Amino acid sequence: MQNTAAKKLKQVPEGYLVIGIDPHKKKHAAVVITQDFTTQAKFKFDNTREGCSTITQHIP
Repeated sequence: MQNTAAKKLKQVPEGYLVIGIDPHKKKHAAVVITQDFTTQAKFKFDNTREGCSTITQHIP
């Protein structure tokens, strides 16, 4: 039986990035990971239109 991480790994095509966002009332936390779960970036941004537009600046 495969573990959950291995199953999720098969769902992400090679070369793709996954962005996880943890929403909060004033600031959100985000992480960018690769298909093999390597962290590419971690950052926080304001819960505003301007804050949300900064997400693309953190994607490698």
